[in-house]
Amino acid sequence: MSTALLMAILWPPASAIISPPLLRLLRIPPSRSLDPVGWPWLAAATTDLFASVLIAEWIPAAVSAAQIGIAIAIWRWRNRRRDRAPKLAGAKSRARLAALVRAAREAAKPRPVLQPVPGGAR
Repeated sequence: MSTALLMAILWPPASAIISPPLLRLLRIPPSRSLDPVGWPWLAAATTDLFASVLIAEWIPAAVSAAQIGIAIAIWRWRNRRRDRAPKLAGAKSRARLAALVRAAREAAKPRPVLQPVPGGAR
C-alpha cells in the first residue's frame, strides 16, 4: 500500500477531527458559513486529489475524489434546514407561536415595585 493511498484514506478524516479543537485552542471564532468538520475534510481531500494527479497516482486520486464526495455530503447534512416543521404546519402554527412570543415579552417587561410612602406609614 503506497504512502499516497494511505494519505488519501486517512488525512481528510484526521484533519476534520483535529481542526475544530485546534481552532478553539487558537481562539478563532467559528463561522456560520464554514462547517468546522466538512471544510477541513474537503480541503484535505482536494489537496490530496491535486497532489495525486500531479504525481500520476490514480488510485489515491480516485480515493480522494470519493473523500471529496463524503465531505460535500457531510457539509450538506450538517447545513440542512431545520425549520421546515413550522412552515408545514401553516398559519395556525405561526399564530400560536406569535401569541406565545407576545405573552413571553409581556411577562418579561419590568413591573412597578412597591415603594415606601414619603411621610412614613401612619
